[in-house]
Amino acid sequence: MKKPNFPELYFPNIISPKRIFAARKNLSWFKMVFCFILLNAILLIPISLHQAKQNDFEILKWTSGLDSLATNEAASQFNGLQIADGKLVSGSEMVFQDTGGVSGVFIPQKSFDASKNAISFDEKRLRVKDASGYSFSLAYPDSAVVTDLEEFINMTWYAQYKPVVFLGMVFVLGTLTLVSSLMLVLFSSICLALTKKSSFSKINSFKEAMNLTLNATGLPTIIAAVLGLIYFDITVMIGIQSLGAVLLIAMTFLKTRFYKEDVRLV
Repeated sequence: MKKPNFPELYFPNIISPKRIFAARKNLSWFKMVFCFILLNAILLIPISLHQAKQNDFEILKWTSGLDSLATNEAASQFNGLQIADGKLVSGSEMVFQDTGGVSGVFIPQKSFDASKNAISFDEKRLRVKDASGYSFSLAYPDSAVVTDLEEFINMTWYAQYKPVVFLGMVFVLGTLTLVSSLMLVLFSSICLALTKKSSFSKINSFKEAMNLTLNATGLPTIIAAVLGLIYFDITVMIGIQSLGAVLLIAMTFLKTRFYKEDVRLV
């Protein structure tokens, strides 16, 4: 008789509370580690797809004063500037100076360097710097018309740094889901393992408790990933996974009292 492989040992046993409990001895330590990695990889799917669809990043919100400079009264004067073949093809030299900094088209280098915050449309590049010393020079898109200065800077910056932002955001959000999942599995497993001291529980080891927890975590993780594809919110995804796992563990107790094993497994 062929020995069941991992999918047959795991996925049929994540749906019903009785199977979640009865299959608590199915997985080896290696398979449980693989299962944990697989569940987190499933959560990475909506995270990656969401970041891939992003068109801009609100970089100005992370600067010291540039956001106000890009939204002040003078910002509307940049509406209508045209970019073609990666070059500024409309607009003449103009400079707007206020207490927040300097912005304009073809700003002289001396005025740009002397200001704490500065935004300058040059012929082939968009130069930006803030009071903290952070500065960048951005290549124009092939073709564009400025309709909102703040949005244009955010989109141009993101177009140049998209690979870095994509990997960074996937790493940060992936780490967040990993830590959340790890805490969920470890805390639940410890609590379930403590029931072996009672006379009613057939959970005889920490290994069985962790296997049961992973069984209960599977379905909520898949549901969270599917909903994340429809509407992405990392806190909602983590909430669905955590709450769903806890509810399935509670339902497993109500159905089996951690004692009854009346389900025939693969």
